[in-house]
Amino acid sequence: MRWAAAGALVVLCGCASRAWRWADDGRSFVEAGDPPRLPPHRAVERVALRVHDRDFEFVSYRSFDSAGVVRAQFLLESGISVLDVAVLGDEDRRIAGSVFEAIPNFAGTVMEDLRRTWGSRSVFALGIADIFGGQHIRFPAARSVTDGDRVMDAVAVDGSHWLAFGSSGRPSDPLEVTLLDPDLVPQARIAYSDFDEDRVPREVRLVDLRDGHTLDVEVEEVRLAADAAAPGPSR
Repeated sequence: MRWAAAGALVVLCGCASRAWRWADDGRSFVEAGDPPRLPPHRAVERVALRVHDRDFEFVSYRSFDSAGVVRAQFLLESGISVLDVAVLGDEDRRIAGSVFEAIPNFAGTVMEDLRRTWGSRSVFALGIADIFGGQHIRFPAARSVTDGDRVMDAVAVDGSHWLAFGSSGRPSDPLEVTLLDPDLVPQARIAYSDFDEDRVPREVRLVDLRDGHTLDVEVEEVRLAADAAAPGPSR
């Protein structure tokens, strides 16, 4: 993937997304047992962020632990630390400040994107990525929604948001999800692809449907752990 091409990523017009609607009678269905989760791991990633017509490229040292805490330290290619943050549910924790404080909402945008790609508003909050396997799995509190063209399952995440998703069932195909707010207005589209044998996606793309910013992640290295330690460069 060419990170220099971040400027060519889709930037939306800023128009408000149209609300989706329910495509069922309000009943939910429940699947017995706990769905599988993303395994605790540490990862080294290449991250490209385009926000407010500005492009940023980072090296990210990210961890995901058994409690669902996502922590990431972002560095420039020169090795200068840009931001060190962690997210759990709606809780944000800034471990080290950003050298980009002059950019409005930079740290907040990064933390919200972590929450939507790996954290409590992502497919990994309920293990939805394991719908790859030949059998479509139905998860707790799932309902059917439609955007007017397609009907998809939607799963409640993070209290009041919904994730609408679909899959061909083929592991080689990307997993695409749309994050909906409590009123079913689309907030973001996230696509996961190139899953490895441990079911960790090696490529992630997020498009924010409110302000048009985009995020691309290429996972270069993954190390599984009984519980992921704090991220950081190898010593």
